[in-house]
Amino acid sequence: MKATCNIPSFCFARSILHVDSGGGASLLKEPFVKAELARLDGRILATFPIASPADAHSHMWEMHPSADEVLFMLTGELGVDYSEGAQGGSVCLAAGNGMVMPRGVWHRLVFREPGLLLALTAPRGTETRADAGGRP
Repeated sequence: MKATCNIPSFCFARSILHVDSGGGASLLKEPFVKAELARLDGRILATFPIASPADAHSHMWEMHPSADEVLFMLTGELGVDYSEGAQGGSVCLAAGNGMVMPRGVWHRLVFREPGLLLALTAPRGTETRADAGGRP
């Protein structure tokens, strides 16, 4: 008979899973500190409940220099503003849709309706800037 081990499940909503560059995966514990996340190697797979504009952090732009970011809107709807130099635009991210934000492109989330966002991100070196009434 094969030996078994205890592999626990975890709550999907509001979780961050770190997959290091060697392929190992571990669930991160709250509180999540952005500065600490930005020092991690590999990728993070995270879910974010978005119930209000404050949860979307629309006042902050961010940019991931080391890799593309994948965003999936599981439920609800967000707008995603992006800016790369003089170029920019906005994408509607409705339930059931996803997008790839290229590395090095500044972007922010804009609240439209409550929902759950799934993100796959390489956090190392992530930069943030406060919104100054326009593009970063």
